Amino acid sequence: QHHPHVYFLLHIYAEVLSNWLKIISEAGNYARFFFQSRQRRPILLIGFSTPSLDECLKGPKQLKS
Repeated sequence: QHHPHVYFLLHIYAEVLSNWLKIISEAGNYARFFFQSRQRRPILLIGFSTPSLDECLKGPKQLKS
């Protein structure tokens, strides 16, 4: 003898929970791939991070000159 909105809330809660489980599993797969690729090629992360840093440092100097 529950009210109808209780079932509605449970339905929404179940959908939200399943969506969160999908997101967590996808994040786990991404983290596993990230750590595996980092163990294989550590230079890859440096290659991604350093050009943007160099551009940020060179940008203001080029604007001043």
